Amino acid sequence: MPLRARKLGPAFEIGDRVRITFPGIHRGKEGFVMDIVDHRGDYVYRYRIRFHDGETANLFEFELQRI
Repeated sequence: MPLRARKLGPAFEIGDRVRITFPGIHRGKEGFVMDIVDHRGDYVYRYRIRFHDGETANLFEFELQRI
């Protein structure tokens, strides 16, 4: 079965609500995308997330799920 083509570019937009799905100290937390951080040529996008408690973190696209 062929893989589905995915559009190039970031998977999330500023303002999107997200949940952290990757194991780590932020797993299960919810917040929103504040900024899209430069992909540094590797095309793995990073996002600055602001959590409901005001804390922020930079996370990779594959660590996030839209809610």
